[in-house]
Amino acid sequence: MIVLDGAVSGWLRRLGVLRNTELSPYGESVALSREAAHEFENGLRIGRLLQVLPGSNAGRKLAALKDLNTPVAKLYNWNLLLPELRERGVQVDADMKVLIVAGDTDIVLDVIRQLHATAAGGAGQAQPPRGDPRRADYFGEGVAANLEKPSDARTVQEFFALCLHQQLKCRWRSTTG
Repeated sequence: MIVLDGAVSGWLRRLGVLRNTELSPYGESVALSREAAHEFENGLRIGRLLQVLPGSNAGRKLAALKDLNTPVAKLYNWNLLLPELRERGVQVDADMKVLIVAGDTDIVLDVIRQLHATAAGGAGQAQPPRGDPRRADYFGEGVAANLEKPSDARTVQEFFALCLHQQLKCRWRSTTG
């Protein structure tokens, strides 16, 4: 079962990825119908969502997604989706992909939430940068020097940091110790 909060379900309805008939009340949230949940699990609806988001160029690649809920179809679909998700700053590693194929709906829900956060510009909902929080260069050793514009970003955090860097005309500096 996949349960969405009102903001995410409203966003998906506005984009045409979900219909009202596919939702039922679940406390303060809504639960997806079995069919809609299966289509999110196998990646079909994630692909549809990626196609309708502004700035998407995923149309042809994602048209090849399989409308099946078998493990092989899920693996195929998620292998196609991962590069598109990474472009949007949503990180799904190999272990997470295995769990999705095995039926872990919590990870699918996390992917949906991350897409919502990046589309809404809500950095507060995205994953925090890893590593030493005192480092101005939290991208990794020397990586910030190679990132010049927001389109170079690989994650949501990098995107926002690069936007701030560009808008505030500040310099990168590394703090150690």
